This record gives sequence, C-alpha cells and structure tokens, in this order.
Amino acid sequence: MYRIFGRVPLNSLRFKLLNIIIVIAVPLVLLLIYFSQYSIKVVHEQVAKSNKNLLSMYMEQMDGTLSEVDKYLATLGATNYDLINLASFARENDYAMAKVNLSNRFKTDLRLYPLIDSMFVYVPARDDYFYIFNEGSTLDERLNVKMYISERVRSDARSGARFLLDEWEVSQIQGEYYLIKVYDYGSVLLGAWVNVRRLMLPMNLINFGETGRSFYVTDEGLPMEPNGQTAAIQIDVTREDDYDYLIKENQERYLVIQNRSQVGAFSLVALVQEKSILDQLPILRNVVQLITYGSLIVLPLAFILMQRTVLYPLNRILAALKFTRDGLIEYRIENVKTSYEFQRVNEAFNQMMSQIHKLRIDVYEEQLGKQRAELKLLQLQLNPHFLLNSLNIMHSLAFMRRYELIQELCIIITQYFRYMLRSKVTFVPLEDELKHVRNYLRIQELRFQDQLSYEIECPEACRQIEVPPLIIHTFVENSIKYAVTMEEPTHVSIGIHVTQEPEPRMNIRIADNGPGFPDDVLQALSNGEQLQDEEEEHVGIWNVQRRLELLYEGKARIRFSNLGQGACVELSLPLA
Repeated sequence: MYRIFGRVPLNSLRFKLLNIIIVIAVPLVLLLIYFSQYSIKVVHEQVAKSNKNLLSMYMEQMDGTLSEVDKYLATLGATNYDLINLASFARENDYAMAKVNLSNRFKTDLRLYPLIDSMFVYVPARDDYFYIFNEGSTLDERLNVKMYISERVRSDARSGARFLLDEWEVSQIQGEYYLIKVYDYGSVLLGAWVNVRRLMLPMNLINFGETGRSFYVTDEGLPMEPNGQTAAIQIDVTREDDYDYLIKENQERYLVIQNRSQVGAFSLVALVQEKSILDQLPILRNVVQLITYGSLIVLPLAFILMQRTVLYPLNRILAALKFTRDGLIEYRIENVKTSYEFQRVNEAFNQMMSQIHKLRIDVYEEQLGKQRAELKLLQLQLNPHFLLNSLNIMHSLAFMRRYELIQELCIIITQYFRYMLRSKVTFVPLEDELKHVRNYLRIQELRFQDQLSYEIECPEACRQIEVPPLIIHTFVENSIKYAVTMEEPTHVSIGIHVTQEPEPRMNIRIADNGPGFPDDVLQALSNGEQLQDEEEEHVGIWNVQRRLELLYEGKARIRFSNLGQGACVELSLPLA
C-alpha cells in the first residue's frame, strides 16, 4: 500500500503529521482571525468616533442656544424697566401695560430661539403667570409647567429658599421631561423651558441601526423618555467611559456613546447597534464566521487524529518505560496497529527488554553462584585457633573430671560445625541462626570463664523470619576477637525488634563493651570499603555486606558505630 513520496510509508508519522498540518493550517487561520478582528476593531473605532463627533456637534449647538437664552434672560432682567418695576406698579393700568410690553418683547425675541418652547414671567405677589410660546408646545404642557412653577415658588416661600438655578434644570412634570431655566429677582421670576422630547427630533433622523437610537439622560443615569424604552435595555449610562459594549437581554450588542452638556445636568446618549456596524463588512464578517465555525469542527477532528496517531503510541511507550523504571522488566508493549515508526520502536523496545531480562537472570545467577562460593569458602575457613581452643577446653574439663561439661561441649561443637558447613541454603530461620550464635558464645564462655557474658533478646514473632546464614555470627565472632580481654569482663548483647514505619523491617543490633572500632576501620566500614589484612581477618564482614546487597537488592542497611564504650553493628532488613 505503501509507498508515496519516495521511500516514506503511507502509515509513517511524517506523512500523517504533514496531513495534519495541511488540514489545520494553524498559522493561516490565526493570521486571518487576527486581521479580521483588527478590521472589526478599526470599524468600531471609526463608527464610535464619527457618532461621537455627531453628538458633540449637536450638543454644542444646543448648548450654544441654551447659553444664548440664558444670557438673554439675564440681560433682560437687568435692563428692562417694565420687568424690574412689574411688582411695584400700584395701578392696574400700569401693570397691564407692562405685561403687554413684556409679551410683545418676548414674542419678538422668541423667534430668535426656535429651540425654546416658551418664555414666562411669574409675579408671586399677584400669583400671576403669563408667557409667550413657540409653535409645537401644547396647551396641556403650558398649563402643567405653569402649575409646577407656581407650586415650586410656594414651596420655596414656605421653606425660605429662592427659586434660583445656576444651570438648566431637568424636571419631570406629568410624565414629561423639561429643561427649565429660572432667574429669581425677588418680586419677579423670569424663565424659559423646553420639552426634552422635542429636542430629540433632529437626532431621531439619524440611523443608529434597526434597534439603535439616541436619548437624553440625567446625571443620575435616568433616561428622559416617557415610555421607558431605555430601561428595558439595561445599560449603565453613568459610566465614565466615552463608549463601551453593552449586552441586551436578547444577547444583542450595542455601542454606547455619550456626551455631557456644559450648561445643564444632562447628557446625550446614543446606542449604535453592533450588527449595523458589521453590516459595513459583510464579506469579512462571513469569512470570520466561516473560519470560526470551520475551526470548531476541524480542530477537534485534527486533535483526535493527532491523539490516535501520535499521543496514544507515545503514551504506551512512556508507560512501558515507567514500568521498566519501577523494576517490572517483564512488561511488553502490546502489538497494535499504529504508525510505521512506532511499530519499529515497539518491536525494538520489546526485544531490548527481553535481552535485559535474560541478561539480568544470567547476572543474578552468576552473582548468586559467586556468593554461594564465597559463603562456602567462608564456611570452610575454619579457624585453627578455634579448634585448638576447643580441644584445650575439653582437656581442661577432662582434667577436672567435668564429664557433663565435656558432653555438652561435644554436642555444641558438633552442632556448630554442622551449621557452618551448610553451604546450599540461602536463607535460614532466625531461630536457627540464634541457636548457632548461642552455641558459639557458650564455647567462648567456657573458654574465658567469668570474663564473658551475653544476652539475646528476640520476640517470639521474629523467630521464624528467614535471614541469610552467619549474618549475626560474623559480627559476634568479631566482637569476641577484638573485645574480650583477661583484664576486664566483656558483655555482648544482641537485640532484635520489628518496625512498621515507613515500611516493615527487622532491626538487629549487636553491641559489646570493648574498645570499639579503630577510627580508620570505622571510616572504611561506613564507606563500604573492603578490609582485608594479610590473614584475611575481615573477609567475613565483606562477605556479609556482599550477600545482603545481592539478596535484598540494595534495600538492606548496615550501620557501624562506636558507643561510649564498645562497638555497635546495626542491621536493617526489609520484611516484604
């Protein structure tokens, strides 16, 4: 099936990775997405900037008109004779003539300010309110504003306040929002007002999208709309940002733009439908959507393909390496259908592990055979001094006619040499090892009379635990050789106990009250160095170290130390 592109197999990893790269085309997709998002961002910024300029231009025009009306009212209140003296006219004819003059003045001047709905004068002393209005305002509006002004003046009079506004005030009267400016000259109030709804008429002609629109808000963020449409959009118009993205309940997005008035406590806000912004980029939007949806489909498929062709085979190899590291050399990678390269790697791994397993068995058997040979050699190295000393003890006992001790000694020596010559066993019960040690110590006890004593502590539960032969005897023999003198009594103690933490282990402690290890010998023993003099006196300790390392695979520990008086050897053997 098999060959394409020269010598590259169809099921090779290189061929499959090439196909995956071609399908995914990650760099190209990322580049397209980046440029599309960048283009959308630029369009958003341009639309926001354009609408911001539009709102600023309209707000500047409106603020300019309101400022001119403000100056007009201030100048009129300071210079007009009829207005200044309106409340002081005693005769009704003079008062009526002043009202006519003011009305004519308002009627003429109001044409200059088509944005304003009405100008008014209110005389609290006479409770007289008269006004001039532009076309567009209704009778209900005029009456509602009149009632509001009258009630406001009465309320201020009761509280001792003055109806004086520093800027155009936003007032809600009978469900409608108004901008009101009032100058309080004590006896006369001069002002103007405009309906906010009519201020929005020019802005309603601007297209902000199908559902986008503009409106005024108070400084508290309350929309100045009688129908409450803006409240349903759930936006925060009090934010300090010039524009931002907000989400409608139906998940439709809007671009929020706002501009605050310089002469009143209100702002102009526009909601631009994001869909209408992206309508300017139909092709780009379609391409972005296609890439997005295509990626959602292609990338998971590519990932699944990558897992089947690369990740799963690699995980099998990693798992096999982990098992091997943990000592499970019998583990083999399952032969499944996979890429050509992984098949070859799996085969090579399995062959390598089979060879390692065979070599390990061979090495273990070789080491075990060598260990047995060393043990046998140790067992056959019977110290002639020990034999001579045993015969001298028997001669002395015979001279003293201590026949019962001679019988005991013969039995002990027989058991001693029978145990020493067991060369085919790797492990023996701890009870047998301790019995052999007791036989040896009993012989030495008969030899040194009152100069040697010993004690052995071993729990009953430990007696059947198997241990390598002669591991205790070797160190006890070393204590007798170097610790026992005829000047001071020598005591040898053997203690055995089991611990469970952090793992089950049996601990054996052999100690004496002799001179202890020389510093150079202790240093060499602690470093695991072999000590062997001309008479090979230390070959037994080296043999024990070698056997423990081999039999327990490096998990056994030997610690050599000097006590305040005497030497100490501590063995720690794993039980599992």
